[in-house]
Amino acid sequence: MGKQRQSWTVEEKLGIVLAVLSERQSVAEVARQHGVNEKQIC
Repeated sequence: MGKQRQSWTVEEKLGIVLAVLSERQSVAEVARQHGVNEKQIC
């Protein structure tokens, strides 16, 4: 049986985007922290 897809709330998505836009962290750092591919954020 395969992995179940991750479901993100609007608040979680917003938090990820704001972390990147704040320029405190790179896209790569944020992606690693949240277990997603960089391309999903860009």
